Amino acid sequence: MHRRSFLASAAAALARRHVPLSALGTPVGKLNRIGIELYAVRGAMKANPEKTLEALAKIGYTDVELL
Repeated sequence: MHRRSFLASAAAALARRHVPLSALGTPVGKLNRIGIELYAVRGAMKANPEKTLEALAKIGYTDVELL
């Protein structure tokens, strides 16, 4: 990373700390839907897809992305 890009990133991060989330257009509150990519749990999906999906539902995931 070059010095100039590092300084720009650091300045953006510092500026972001002082801006409330609501000002950025990001809704503050509870999410209605939360998902996971099945690639993240590919090992468990190979071993037992049904149990993996049940466990993800128990954790709170409501949506899955196949690819």
